[in-house]
Amino acid sequence: MLDRKALLLNLYNCFHVAVLLCWVTQDFELYAAFDPLADKASAIKTCNRVCQWVKDVENEIFLQGASPFSW
Repeated sequence: MLDRKALLLNLYNCFHVAVLLCWVTQDFELYAAFDPLADKASAIKTCNRVCQWVKDVENEIFLQGASPFSW
């Protein structure tokens, strides 16, 4: 099991079929795949937009404080 307090991981790998970006922090994990021609800056910018959108609608898309079977 990963120690969330000590974890901060960013990976960016380019392959001939896709660009993969992995971003792991204490609060979230984000894994994204992009077109193989995507550059690092645009991949990061897109991931930042996704993170901001999720933060903006977090209360609408996630159950907070509920047990898994309460819904």
